Amino acid sequence: MFHYATLLKSWLEAGKINRMSREQLLELQQHKLREIVAWAYEQCPFYYDLYTKHGFKKEHIGTLKIDDLPIIDKSMLMKHFNDVVTDKKLTFNELEAYIQGNDDPAHNYMGKYKILHTSGTSGKIGTFPTSTNDVAYVLGRLLNRFAPVTFKHLFFQQKVAYFAATHGHFIGVTYLTAAPKASMKVKIFSILDPLSDIVEALNKFQPEEITGYASSMEMLAEQAEKGNLNIKPKTIVCGGDPLYQARRDKIRTAFNVEPRDTYSMTEGMGVANQLPGDDHLSIADDLYLIETKPTRITNLYNKTFPIIRYQNDDVLDLMPNPDYSKHPFTQIQQIEGRSVDFLYIINNHGEQDMVHPAPLVEFYVEGLQKIQFWRQRKQKILVKAVSTPQAQISNDEIKSRIFQKMIEILKAKQAEKSMRINVLMVDDIPVDKRTGKFRLVNVEK
Repeated sequence: MFHYATLLKSWLEAGKINRMSREQLLELQQHKLREIVAWAYEQCPFYYDLYTKHGFKKEHIGTLKIDDLPIIDKSMLMKHFNDVVTDKKLTFNELEAYIQGNDDPAHNYMGKYKILHTSGTSGKIGTFPTSTNDVAYVLGRLLNRFAPVTFKHLFFQQKVAYFAATHGHFIGVTYLTAAPKASMKVKIFSILDPLSDIVEALNKFQPEEITGYASSMEMLAEQAEKGNLNIKPKTIVCGGDPLYQARRDKIRTAFNVEPRDTYSMTEGMGVANQLPGDDHLSIADDLYLIETKPTRITNLYNKTFPIIRYQNDDVLDLMPNPDYSKHPFTQIQQIEGRSVDFLYIINNHGEQDMVHPAPLVEFYVEGLQKIQFWRQRKQKILVKAVSTPQAQISNDEIKSRIFQKMIEILKAKQAEKSMRINVLMVDDIPVDKRTGKFRLVNVEK
């Protein structure tokens, strides 16, 4: 069941917040921060213990500032998952088994939760539950600001095509399949499917909006330039990887539509969006509190799995001289750190092909903590993997499941016979010694 009342209320609230002054928005954000911290302090043993050790007490909440709180990261949240989640029916091991056995992004766990997962560009596996009510809440904000959708359009279908990773509980496809059917007729296209099949299906569907990774929108633009793809979308939304200027220009030229950028992460949908009339991203400050250099996110609405001062590897550069005359939101100049290389392969016909980063970024196997991919020579792939301390299955079983998942990915590219896969279980996967950063996809030289 979709929470239409929540979506409509959120949509109306967004209109009021959009007209706030900068000072009013920051005051609202501070109120929401104190509210989520109070909730986490009372409901989550993890946060209670963490804050108590840092000398933080309940009576401090009324004067709380974000700098007063300790910093957390993905490893901490996953290690203490059962002491973070507020519905004790949601346990780490059971959700791992659920994700392993159910890859339908439209499915609601226990009828009321979305269970999101990712490895991200850090290679560290993360599982993040959120309520279906929260999904409707965020969608209401996005439909108001980012589409933008008028009141009457909330109840008239628009044909939307989504072209990205679709084979699991990833944030983009999960939210889009949860969108109200009254306002969207959504057709999903997998990044793993043959491009010729996708082009044929899009020509038949004739979407009014296409959305997906910036790199996948660029692929469609190239097909349009060749005369293979004949669609006339009114809206193009890009996210998941960088919308470089060259990509933006190519997409605009091919479809005669200015592509719109968005920035999300598994920990939060629609963290920043390119609002109408802007040429930059703006943070949804009423949904998230974002600190920069280094980047830390606080989710202000997820009470199922509170995320407070969460370290993120992306680098956000804010506008040096922001103009708040149009809207009160924090403005981003650029984002670094979202780019992942393609994994180049040789298919069964002896031709060079590539695996899009999406299925690698979103790679998930029960018991897996961290993963990294190496291309060794033209027809050999090495996968390095680290198991979680609380894994309920053996390393041999984890290794077998990784191998089978890689075969599935290669089968979709018709390369399962030509490529050799070796899975190596290791104790840790270090960062690159030269750059000091983690690389998810590598080439052995």
